[in-house]
Amino acid sequence: MGTSIGAALLALAFSMSQVAGEIDQEDRDFQNKVFQQWWGKDIVWKFDALPTDGKVAEKRIPYSGYIYPDTSGGTISALRKYDLAFHQGRLLATDHERRDTSLTEQVTRQVTERFGLFGGQIRTYNIVTNATPAWYGHCNGWTSAAIRHAEPQKSVTRNGIVFTPADIKGLLAEIYLYNDPQMLAGDGEEINPGVLHAILTNWLGAGSHPIGMDSDPGKEKWNYPIHAYSTRTAQYDPNFVDVAMNITYAMSSRGEFDASPRIPATKYFHYRLSLNDAGEIVGGLYYRDSSRIDMLWVPLRPKPSGKEGNERGNPHVDVEEVLAIWRSSVPDNLRRNWVIIDPPNSNPRITSAKSSTVSENQSQVLQVTASDQDLEEGLSFVASQQLTFAVTGGADQAAFAIDENTGELTFTAAPDFEQPTDNNQDNQYEVEVSVNDGAGGRAAHKMRIVVTDTNDAPTILSGPRLQTMENQTAAIAVAFEDQDRPAQGVTCSLSGGADLERFSIDPESGVLKFIQNPNYEKPLDADEDNVYELEVTVSDDEGAATSQLVQIVVTDANDPPVILSSNSQRAAENQLTVFKLKYEDEDESRQSLSCSLTGGSDLDRFTINSKTGELSFKSMPDFEDPADLDLDNIYEVEVCATDDAAASVRQLVSVTVTDVNDAPVITSTNSPITKENELAVLTISHRDEDKPPQSITYSLVGGTDHELFSIDELKGLLTFNALPNFEKPLDADRDNRYEVEVGVRDSAGGISSQLLCVSVTDTNDAPIITSNKTMKLAENGTSSVAISATDEDLPLQRLAFSLCGGGDCQRFAIDAKSGELKFKRAPDFENPADANKDNNYEVEVRVEDADGGAVTQFVQVSVVDANDPPVIVTKGQIEVPEGESIAALIVARDEDQIPQKLTYSLRGGADRKRFSVNATTGELTFVQVPDFEHAGDADKDNIYAVRVRVDDGAGGIAMEMLRITVADVNEPPVITSSDTVEAIENQVFAFTILCTDQDIPAQRFTYKIVGGDDRERFAVDSGTGDTIFLKSPDFENPCDANRDNVYEVELEAEDNQGGRTSRLFQVTVINANEHPTITYSPKVQENQIEVLTVNVSDEDMSTREITISISGGSDRDIFNIDSRTGDLSFKTAPDFENPTDSNQDNIYEVEVKVEDGDGGSALKSIRVKVLDVDEVPSKPESSGGEDKPETAAKDEAEPPAPQTQD
Repeated sequence: MGTSIGAALLALAFSMSQVAGEIDQEDRDFQNKVFQQWWGKDIVWKFDALPTDGKVAEKRIPYSGYIYPDTSGGTISALRKYDLAFHQGRLLATDHERRDTSLTEQVTRQVTERFGLFGGQIRTYNIVTNATPAWYGHCNGWTSAAIRHAEPQKSVTRNGIVFTPADIKGLLAEIYLYNDPQMLAGDGEEINPGVLHAILTNWLGAGSHPIGMDSDPGKEKWNYPIHAYSTRTAQYDPNFVDVAMNITYAMSSRGEFDASPRIPATKYFHYRLSLNDAGEIVGGLYYRDSSRIDMLWVPLRPKPSGKEGNERGNPHVDVEEVLAIWRSSVPDNLRRNWVIIDPPNSNPRITSAKSSTVSENQSQVLQVTASDQDLEEGLSFVASQQLTFAVTGGADQAAFAIDENTGELTFTAAPDFEQPTDNNQDNQYEVEVSVNDGAGGRAAHKMRIVVTDTNDAPTILSGPRLQTMENQTAAIAVAFEDQDRPAQGVTCSLSGGADLERFSIDPESGVLKFIQNPNYEKPLDADEDNVYELEVTVSDDEGAATSQLVQIVVTDANDPPVILSSNSQRAAENQLTVFKLKYEDEDESRQSLSCSLTGGSDLDRFTINSKTGELSFKSMPDFEDPADLDLDNIYEVEVCATDDAAASVRQLVSVTVTDVNDAPVITSTNSPITKENELAVLTISHRDEDKPPQSITYSLVGGTDHELFSIDELKGLLTFNALPNFEKPLDADRDNRYEVEVGVRDSAGGISSQLLCVSVTDTNDAPIITSNKTMKLAENGTSSVAISATDEDLPLQRLAFSLCGGGDCQRFAIDAKSGELKFKRAPDFENPADANKDNNYEVEVRVEDADGGAVTQFVQVSVVDANDPPVIVTKGQIEVPEGESIAALIVARDEDQIPQKLTYSLRGGADRKRFSVNATTGELTFVQVPDFEHAGDADKDNIYAVRVRVDDGAGGIAMEMLRITVADVNEPPVITSSDTVEAIENQVFAFTILCTDQDIPAQRFTYKIVGGDDRERFAVDSGTGDTIFLKSPDFENPCDANRDNVYEVELEAEDNQGGRTSRLFQVTVINANEHPTITYSPKVQENQIEVLTVNVSDEDMSTREITISISGGSDRDIFNIDSRTGDLSFKTAPDFENPTDSNQDNIYEVEVKVEDGDGGSALKSIRVKVLDVDEVPSKPESSGGEDKPETAAKDEAEPPAPQTQD
């Protein structure tokens, strides 16, 4: 070999860095402090003193297991079981169970958050970095649980819910998920190899303690428990040593939820350590082929629960309950032998002074402060540690209280220097305070608190609530004292309060008065509740003052009632009631009042209702004959109102009697008689005794028949509204006796009324003609019209009819008995014979009864034209082209002088069912559009027969038989091809367009492209319709408009008579199997088995598995290949100095075959060149889960390491 091994290693090391990575002093101090705290001794840095191998006992190896409590591969999850067992399923799925985990959570967090610790702050290298969680997933929780707890061995039942070992593992991972760890090294960047070596050899090698690691040096966090390591070393220089280290750690399981055998994995580290002259590790540098990690840590005991100081924990899962389930699942002997190493706890220390001075009259004493070595410099070795304070002793312990969290020490009651309450009454209070760290650490501190004298403000002795009765200024004394000795002068004043302005106070005596008498019913205080508020201040000579808010409560006293009525009243003559006394009582609780008469010159003329207060005359007064004492119609009387408490009020009332108007009197009869058929009844007469005489108005005011009458309001003439008929009485009881009440009102409002009974007597009635005055007769007929009449007389009389006038009287004759009126000669509408030639004949008819009563009436007889049937104008022969729905428009006319509305319908014909007609317009349409090639008429000759009918609505009807001939027209072609087709990639043919033509004989078609988003990518044969791609499509590289392998093109087909049809086609290009290809560039160093991983690319989007095998090559027997992963390796590590290839030139030839399962395959000849390297200590062989980074030659770039997930 051309160079020494040591020189080669030096060259390789320094090709990576000019200066080996040095461990700074801060890192060394941190490691020393942590190790000292946990193990009670310094960490060992001397390389030769460190063990080359280390592991935990077989029974202490951390378990593997399914680590997610909130997913279960289709079965009920551990968290759901916990919910059912301890929350009766109320939570359904906890917030924590629904939260995203693992990689999903990584995406949603900020980079700074991913390295953060939500459960508390930890100092790593004296830099505050929140450490363990946000490790996404539950791998950190599982790692902590697997290190601190033996593996659950059996199922446990709680509240009817069975928790399997896998469930218990999931719950353990949950309670540790966001727990604080003890960070050993790493803050999101890779750990210096010197620190890595020192931690693993001291903790795991010397102490047999498992360690948690983050195996991913990137931003992701994948945590596993390390339980063993082994090293091989080579040293060619006193200050450098090369180390090859394999660590063994437990892997989490993925597929097994109920069973989880141990799954070990290994990781390989290759680094150079720098040593000082004493042989201590001072730095290190990784080789390219080495793994990297960025975090080492050990777990702490879990916090009590997620809801105490842990914003990210699960508040619904109780830590102690989970630990109790775990203890029930693990045998006692295994649990007892499971040694948990936790750091010893340091007692806290109180740093406050042991004595303090405070002034009297204040509660606050001082802030007790304390420190704890465990909390200094970020070394939080107990996750739940927190300092709490308490008062625990001292002669005056009862006089003090302390805030357990802040240490604020206070008196339970403010001390008074003049009246000390300490044990020996010397104003020196003794108390013991203690501080507890929550982990058994405690410190106590005896303190002396000296109370000093201050000037005491005067004290107000009177209560804050005083009382006085309404309606008096009420002197109220404010009592006070001053405890200072000697006593000082005290001054009283008013200093505030909502009702300050209502009071005055004597500054020396403290006597307090209302400025205005208070009224309970009308309070003047601010909120009108009779509670007056003011602030009283008393101050001594030295300015010390005391204020007190005083409430003066005004109480109710009885108030006499108050009369509200006027003392001057008026009353009209001829009535008893005068007025109703109005009064009120201001007392809050209303009292009942009684009224009485107590005096007045006319007392004897009155009476009063004691309850209601209604004052009345004993007899009605007469204005014209006054009875008061001085005969002036002014009566005087004294009234009195008395309440329940005998308080009373009196009032002298003057009552003036006033004159009133006298109503008029009706003097006419109340039973007048009148004949039927006459309107006037009688004129109402009256008299009015008022002087001077007043104007009178008349009106109807009632009566059962008053609606049948009217009255002249000025003259008083009463009349019927309609002539009364004796034979047909309209009064209410139909006896010809009509009742109506008339009223008479004078100008002063005086009213009188009288009920009249009007009798109607019988007279002879003339006949009444009841037939119409206008009649119609059709021309050309001799029909007559009847003149009808009635006679209301009883008994009935015989009537006689006659003609007595009219312009056309000579044209008629009438039957004298029956009243039948006839033309003497039939009228002709077109030749009228009436006087004014308008076909309206006029004649006067007379009807007379036996008693001479007669009536006449002019009658007009109108001669009307007779109806003419309609005429159909449309011809019987019609021709229409096929494909048209409208067959014809039926045209008809009406010969009548006034055109009538015509109605159209179908009434026969062999093809009647093939048609419909619009009844109004006469439009005749085919029910189904006619097709010449498929005749639908009865004899299939394209001549359709149908009979139409026209009705004028007046009985006139016309019919016509129509024959409609359907003519042939050209029809466009019909495209029958599907508009969605498929085409295989890599060929130009797409599809063929197919058409049919209903025309006979069939025609030829011509095809062309007329549209579509991808029209430029196609061509079509104009004769055959074969459509092709201009360039064969590639499924993996679509070039259609929207790149989805669906090409759109619109084609048109045209027949030889110009008929055209187009359709948009979608051509979907489907994938064809293509052979995979193999790409690589292999060079390897001697003495290693691994060659390379065959990289396979397949353009197909197939999900089938790729199979890789060795198919040939001159050195094929020297190689192995993994058929699934493509890992190509030597069966025996090659030796550059002893080549075993066929021509012994260190270039080994092998052929590899790849098959994709769809029939596609590829072959590749590989030439593996073995490179010469300096010999280094060989790596130990890897175990099943070992990371396998590729080894790169000195002049080659290192490929990226494969990613793994927990």
